[in-house]
Amino acid sequence: MSHRLLLLSALLLPAGTLAQVGFQPVLVKAEVTPRVVRPGDAVQVAAWFRNQGVTDRFLKNSYEVLSWVNRLSFGVPLEAHTVRGEVEETRFGSDLHVVVNYGARPVELAAGPVLGQVRLGPWGFAVWSPTFVAVHALAAGGLQYPTPALYTARSLDGQPLASSARVRLYHGCGGPRLGLAGREFVVDREAELRLR
Repeated sequence: MSHRLLLLSALLLPAGTLAQVGFQPVLVKAEVTPRVVRPGDAVQVAAWFRNQGVTDRFLKNSYEVLSWVNRLSFGVPLEAHTVRGEVEETRFGSDLHVVVNYGARPVELAAGPVLGQVRLGPWGFAVWSPTFVAVHALAAGGLQYPTPALYTARSLDGQPLASSARVRLYHGCGGPRLGLAGREFVVDREAELRLR
């Protein structure tokens, strides 16, 4: 398994899954119970997510992070790519930044005005642009996490996140307290909120 694929697995699986198997590639069988989910039924959607296996969570977390990185980078030139030790940073255009920590030690960095200072654990990442952020980190937005938290925030009105009236927040793993643009929010799985 390539280290890039291993990274993706480590980032998007529930916390500790790969650590429990010593970072060895394994086939994970997930039990899936069919459920009827009606649009708008937030309680049922939250229950659906909690009851899903590793594969379903991996797919949902992958979609929430990678689909928006792909949309924002499509057709935008790769402007910079740097590797400093075990930390790799890529910038598309002047606005989209992606930083990944491949090392065994945590790394701290400034990740734009919405995320602020972040601490990336091993295999952690931060993505930021004016209208989208994603993070898998031990600290972000002024909050510390005992295990890495994964969340994304996306502007729904096309305005920069810091001044957006409609922001969709997705929480993939870690504690439900999330820090964005100097404010703290508690989100179980998904919410629409305002940052200004």
